[in-house]
Amino acid sequence: MTKEEIAALISSGNTEEAEQEIERLKEQAPEETDTWLLAATLAEAQGNLDAERDAIARGMALEPRHYEFFYMLGILYAYRNVNQAYLCMQQACAFCDHEEDRVVIEEAMNALRLRPGFSVRNFSVIILSYNDKELMQHCVEAIRRDCPKGAYEFVVVENHSDDGVEHWLREQTDIRLIENGENVGFPVGCNIGFRAAEDENDLLMINNDAVPAVNAVFWLRMGLYEDHNVGAAGAISNKASMQFVDGAPDDLQACMELGAKRNVPRRKTYEDRCRLTGFAFLLKREAVRAIAMGKDLFDTRFSPGYFEDDDLGMRLAAAGFRQLVCHNAFIYHRGGSGFASNSDAMTESRQKFIDKWGFDVWAYEGVWYEMIDMIDAEENAPIRVLQLFCGMGADLSRIRYLFPYAYTAGIDPDAMITGYGSFMGDLYAGDAETIAFPWSEGFFDYIIAADALKNVKDAERFIGKLARFLAPDGAILYEIPRDKGWAAHVEQLLDGVGLTKRETEGDLVRARR
Repeated sequence: MTKEEIAALISSGNTEEAEQEIERLKEQAPEETDTWLLAATLAEAQGNLDAERDAIARGMALEPRHYEFFYMLGILYAYRNVNQAYLCMQQACAFCDHEEDRVVIEEAMNALRLRPGFSVRNFSVIILSYNDKELMQHCVEAIRRDCPKGAYEFVVVENHSDDGVEHWLREQTDIRLIENGENVGFPVGCNIGFRAAEDENDLLMINNDAVPAVNAVFWLRMGLYEDHNVGAAGAISNKASMQFVDGAPDDLQACMELGAKRNVPRRKTYEDRCRLTGFAFLLKREAVRAIAMGKDLFDTRFSPGYFEDDDLGMRLAAAGFRQLVCHNAFIYHRGGSGFASNSDAMTESRQKFIDKWGFDVWAYEGVWYEMIDMIDAEENAPIRVLQLFCGMGADLSRIRYLFPYAYTAGIDPDAMITGYGSFMGDLYAGDAETIAFPWSEGFFDYIIAADALKNVKDAERFIGKLARFLAPDGAILYEIPRDKGWAAHVEQLLDGVGLTKRETEGDLVRARR
C-alpha cells in the first residue's frame, strides 16, 4: 500500500487498517521521514498525544528542518500553551518551502496572536567577541540558518580581538557591532551589549565559542515560554558546568550531529535550577526588567569574569522566576579558555559572591547523583520524597526531572536558602528534629536523611519520627557514618523501628521494613 493510500485511510477514519500499514512501514522504512509523518498523523487522529509527540521526535531526528513536523507540533500545543504553539508555527514557517502551505501556517500564526495569553517576543542575540573567529562565524551562521528571519537581531560587542574576527564582523550587514578599544572583561562587555539591544526583546546571551546545534535556540524559546513564571532557559552542552551531556564528544561536527538527534520533543524536557551556566541562556524581558541594575544586567564587581552568572541566577530566584535547563537544547561549547592574564579570577570572584550573598553557591548547586540513584521506583511512579538538609533543592529538582509524577519536599535550617529553591518542591525552613511535619503520617515513599542522622541530639527519637512519616513500603536513604560505633548504633535504632531490610551501595544505604 502506498503512503498516499495510508493517508487516505487515516482521513476516512479507517485507523485500524492504517495502523497495521504504518507498523509495516516502521519495520521496513524506519529511516524515511514519511513513515513518522504518517505515524504522527495517525496518533493525532486517535488522540494519542504521547505517541504523536514520539513520532514527531523520530521524524525530526531524521530531518530536523522538516516544516511539517513543526506544524504538527504547533497543533499539538494549540490548546495547551498558545505561546509554544506560536513558536512551533513560526519555526514551521521559517523552514517551509511550499507557498500554499506557508499561507496556511501564517494564518494559524495570526490566529494565535489574537488568543488570550499570547506574549511571544522577538529576541536579541548578544555575543561578546574576543578572538575565536572560526567559532564566532559558526555561531552566527547557525542562528541565521535555523532561526526565523525577523524574529531576532544580532548585537556583538568586540572586546579588542587580535585574530581578525573584528574585520569579518565589520563586513556583516545584519550585525550591530560595538567595538571596544580594550578588553573590558565579560560582565562589562555583556552590559554594553545589553544596553544596545532592543528594549522589548528577550535576550539570548551566548558565548562566542558556543555553536547552537539545529533547533537549539527554538527549544530554548520553548522552555522560556513553558509558563509565565519562567525567567530564563539554559542549554545543555558537551562542556558546561552542571549542564553537560555524559559522553558528548568535543569535536564540533560530532556535537552538531548529536544535537540534531537530541534537539527534538522529549518526555523529560525541563529541569529547574537556581542558576544557569552562562555559556548560553535565554532571558525573558519581564525577568530582565525585574533584576536589571539600572543600565546593567551583570554585576561588574565580578569583572573580569566568573560567578556573574551565579549572581544573575540568585537575582532571578530572589525575584521569583523559574530557571530551566532545557535537555533538548544542545549547544556546542569549546570552553576552557578562561582569563589567561588573571589566573586567580575564579577564586577572587567566588569570594566576591560570598561577600555579596553571604554563602558559597558551590555548596548548594551540586546534585548528589549517587544518592538519587538509590531511589528504586518506576519512572512514572507517583512517589513522594522528603529530603533533610535540602539546601536550595538541587537534588529534589533532579528527582522531579527523573520521576515526572513525584512530589518533593525538603527541610533545611536556613530560611534564606530554602527561599531560593521555591520551584524545587515544598521547602520548609527549620530544624527537622524539632519542626512539626505538615504531612500526614505514612506520607513519604522515600526520606533522604543523607548524613542528618549524625547531627541530631536524640537519634532514637528522631529515627522514630522519620519512621512514622514513612509509607509501609517506604525507604530511608542515608550515608553510613564514618564512626563504626555510631554506624552500628544507627543500625540498632533502625532495627528498633522495623527498618531491618537494608541494601548498601558504597557508603549509601536504603533501609526498609
